[in-house]
Formats: sequence, structure tokens, C-alpha cells
Amino acid sequence: MTGAATAILTGGPSGEQAARELASAFGLNATFFSTELGKASTFKMLRSIFSKGLEALLIEFLTAGERAGMREALWKEVADLLASHPFDKVAGNWIVSHVGAHERRYHEMVQVTEVMRAMGIEPVMTAATEEFFRRSRSLDLGHAFPEKPAAMDQVIRVFEERLR
Repeated sequence: MTGAATAILTGGPSGEQAARELASAFGLNATFFSTELGKASTFKMLRSIFSKGLEALLIEFLTAGERAGMREALWKEVADLLASHPFDKVAGNWIVSHVGAHERRYHEMVQVTEVMRAMGIEPVMTAATEEFFRRSRSLDLGHAFPEKPAAMDQVIRVFEERLR
């Protein structure tokens, strides 16, 4: 879909020069990322957590919607949400509200996983989401945040520390 517009990250000691040459010689969308070896490829791999994970989640979500006869309505709800609210605000709110809502969300995902199985769909992404919320229960987030966090950065830092 993006072809030559696909982003190419370069890195290493010659990464800056490589990006310029790829852009000028071939018209490619090359961007220098870091002189440190491996940073550009690590960035690309970590970005795949989001892009490929979201792809898998959407397919599982819409497959269940199709089986339930409501795929179009579900797609419209998600598309409308992201069209009317900036993604960074929506996602940031999900992360900040995770601290106070992970317990309730865990129980909801247990039920959703059961519904998926009852529909005859293996809940691969749904079960992983349930497991993620189950793990959040063991991280003692209430102790780390006696009040609602002010920013998502705080939540991510606590997760990174507690998952060591």
C-alpha cells in the first residue's frame, strides 16, 4: 500500500549518509535514526508490537463481530472513536485509567474470553489481553498510585520497573 513511501530507518556510523543516498538515488523514504548499531532495527521490531499486534487484534475482534452479526456496527464504533478523538488522547487515557480500572477490566476480559469460546472462536488476542490484565493485578499499582496518575509516562515507568 505504501510502496516506496514505506519508512526506512537507517543506523550505525554510516546511517546518516545511507539515508541521504537512499532518498536521493532511489527516492525512498529513508530516515536516519541513530549512530548506535542496532537501535534502528530494535525500534522497527518494537514498533511491530503495536502494528502487528493491532492487526491481529482487529482481525480477531472483527471475526467475532462477523460471527455475531454486528461487524459493521463494531467497526463503525471504533472508526468513529478514532476519527473524532486524537489517538494520542484516547491511548493516553487508556494507559492512565489502567491504574484504577485494571481489576474491573480483568473480570470483563474473563467474560469476553468465555463468550469468544462459546462462539467457537479461539480467543488468542482476547486471552492474551485477559492475561495482561491478570498480571496488572499482581503489580500493586494502587500502592504506586494512591491517586490517578497525571500522565501515561508515570504508568509506563512503573510497569517497566515492576516487570524487571
